[in-house]
Order: sequence, then C-alpha cells, then structure tokens
Amino acid sequence: MSSVWNPKESKFGERLVHKIYLDDQDLLSDLRYYAKFANRAYCLKEEDRIHEEIFVKTYHLDNSHEIYVIMKASELSIIQWETRKNQMVKYKPAKFAMVDKYFYTEFLRWKDKLMGKLDSLLTKNSSLTISAHGIGGVYAIFLGLYCKERGYTSDIKIYTYGQPRIGDAFFAQYVNNNIKKLFRVTRFDDYVSQRPKRINLYGYMHHQTEIWINSCDCKDVVLVCPGIKSAQYDFIEENYDCNAAFQVSENEIPNLESHYGLYFGVKMGECGEDDLIF
Repeated sequence: MSSVWNPKESKFGERLVHKIYLDDQDLLSDLRYYAKFANRAYCLKEEDRIHEEIFVKTYHLDNSHEIYVIMKASELSIIQWETRKNQMVKYKPAKFAMVDKYFYTEFLRWKDKLMGKLDSLLTKNSSLTISAHGIGGVYAIFLGLYCKERGYTSDIKIYTYGQPRIGDAFFAQYVNNNIKKLFRVTRFDDYVSQRPKRINLYGYMHHQTEIWINSCDCKDVVLVCPGIKSAQYDFIEENYDCNAAFQVSENEIPNLESHYGLYFGVKMGECGEDDLIF
C-alpha cells in the first residue's frame, strides 16, 4: 500500500503548526504497559465472552480500589467498513451528540452483562482503568462514559490503541470533557484509526488526546498531537498533521500492518506471555 502523507489546512479553524515530541518517560512507560494490557485481550477465552465477538476481563487488586478492564471486539472486515452506511444515532446523555449506530447499538445490547461483572467491584472511591485495541477502544470509551454518567466513579483512565472514530464533534467534545485521563494512541498510517471517514464538520471526529507513533519500523518516534480550536463552535477539532494526514486511495486495499503494531514494542493480536502484575 502506498499511503500518502498529506497534512492540510483545516477547513474549520486555526491550523495547528506544531506537534510535541513526547519525552515524558513516565507516560511512555504507562503507554507501553497498557499496550501489553490491551494485547492480553487477545488471550481471552470462551468464559470471557459476553456477547458474540465481545470479550471482557476485569482485574481487581486485593485491598485496593483499583479496577482494570481489558476488552476485545472482532474487527469488521474491510469490505464491511467501506460498504456499510455510516449511520449515526443520538447519544442521549449529551446534547446534540451523535454516534455511530452500529457501535452504539452493539454496546447497548451487552452493557448490562458487562456491568454485571463490575457492579460488585465499583464504588465511588474506585479507580477504573480500561485498555483496548481497535474496535475494542470504541467500547472502552462507551464503558468509561457509562460509569461516569451513572455515578459509579469519576476516577477513570482509558488507553486505546488503533481506535476508529466513534461519533461527531459534539460527542468528541463530550468525551474530552468527561474523561480527563484519556490517551488515544495511533500508529503511522493506520487505516482503522482513519475510519469512519472524516468528511465535514458534521461528520465523524476523533476525541483527544492523540499520541502518534510516527514511524513505520520498530524505532518509535512518538508525538503528542493536540487538536485545533474550532472557529465556529466550542470544541476541539482533531489534528490533521498526524495519523489523519495519511490518505488511502478508494481503489487501494488497505494494509493493516500498522494497525497491529508495533506499539512501544508490543505486537497486537498475538497472545503471548507478558510481565504484567496480574
């Protein structure tokens, strides 16, 4: 695949003229740790299945209020991504916000079963950390918001890797306002992170904060890609100088190599041993 890197002027607000090289070693260590955690979801077994192709596992450290969740969802085929209509529905907790109909409908189908795993663990003093790769990242966001909206806990951290877009600009801003510790890691020209397509102001838009691995080999160059203040509305538009700058021709079959890694030395989709504390 010959992806083309094509940073462009924003149509809707001030163009961001810089990116920030990430040299915070503590944050890099966290991103590496939770990449391993997200990849562990590919080791989940039948007893962890909560709905068709949705797998979830929770971890709770003894004598602590720390709760950890990993999620895995089957990846939609490329044909399904391209041919299905990207219909949106209202996200009722947020005024004006719209989200992808397929993603949200699926979440509503099995959220009660998922919450059955968490109800006995969550308290207002709990800290909840969720980590997921690909479409699992979409459901990580919905889960984090649901727990915040229902008053389970406000101490929520989410790490997603190669997550697609979920909803429109109003939903993205709602996510930004409600999940303060949120890291959306993208890798080089990852095709999945660019889907569903960003067409106009009223279409799909990513939430913050994008951490972009700007490298197609094993030597990671990591940048923080802040968003752009919209000229028309009170929200932050996604950065077009990072992952979103790559364009795949309509006639090309996307290469998903970037989607699976490496993320800080972790190859997603391969179940293997790790050095996590759980």
